[in-house]
Amino acid sequence: MKNRHEPLFAIGVARRLTGLTERQIRYWETQQLVVPVRTPGNHRLYSQADIDALAWAARLRRRGYRLWDILAMQREQTPAPHVRQDSDAHFRFRRPAVAGSTGAPTGSRADRPVTQDRAKLLEEIERRRAERSDERREKDRD
Repeated sequence: MKNRHEPLFAIGVARRLTGLTERQIRYWETQQLVVPVRTPGNHRLYSQADIDALAWAARLRRRGYRLWDILAMQREQTPAPHVRQDSDAHFRFRRPAVAGSTGAPTGSRADRPVTQDRAKLLEEIERRRAERSDERREKDRD
């Protein structure tokens, strides 16, 4: 992805990529964990950076951190005290490699299915975009 801050994903896609519910995403938006772009029709569009921030916060919530602690860490952009700098729970979230893509998967066992689903979803989105652009080109030719 060329621009991590380009708004691309609707809330349903963000839900599938992060494993959060739409209600959680909306609530975290009110707490300003992420600030999605709004379309003229008032739909939310999330960037890859927003998705990464939501996934990072979800991991910390599963580890027992409270939301206000997560928000404070985000503001300070500091890692969790017990998390190593190279961990994927760090604020500067590193996207783990898809299991099987390089031979040795990264992250915990719990992360692998989400990562594989995320990769499949991103491939599907790119395929649909290519189809739509092909359809537009054909329509313009006519």
